[in-house]
Amino acid sequence: MWDPRVFSYCFILASNSLRGSKQCMAIARILSIWASSPGREGCSSKTWVHTCERKLSSIARRWKWSGALLREVVTLQGLMRDASVIALYDAGEPIARQLPALLQTVGRDPVTIPDIFNTRSLLDGHEIAALAGIEEGPRLGAIKRALLEAQLRGDVRTREEAERFVVSSRV
Repeated sequence: MWDPRVFSYCFILASNSLRGSKQCMAIARILSIWASSPGREGCSSKTWVHTCERKLSSIARRWKWSGALLREVVTLQGLMRDASVIALYDAGEPIARQLPALLQTVGRDPVTIPDIFNTRSLLDGHEIAALAGIEEGPRLGAIKRALLEAQLRGDVRTREEAERFVVSSRV
């Protein structure tokens, strides 16, 4: 669910890119009213999130937020729901590093951001293709992604473990 306090933080992020305090206050009012809207009853969580993202996009266009700021706000909202090591990696270091402050702002325990952002696959695509006996394509990409996720989780730590992972991969 979209927590209205998240918008306070997002509002702070956006305030540097807005022209005046009138616009800032208007956005805060819109987001507060909309986030506590009773219209979400009976909606699945996924439907509600999609609706919220559409409304946020509309607000972003109206107030001329950059596409980067909109993506940052939506990504941070996603990290509020799922702060797994893989979600943090996918968000990228600049955004993931904002999560502890956001969680503290909304009264939740902050998470520790692991040092994962320089992680690279232990094997390149050519090595994976040779080990798996496949050619370039979506399956190769899926195996490479699965290997990276296994490394991020700590399931694979060495090159030998990576090779065993690829050989036994059923992706």
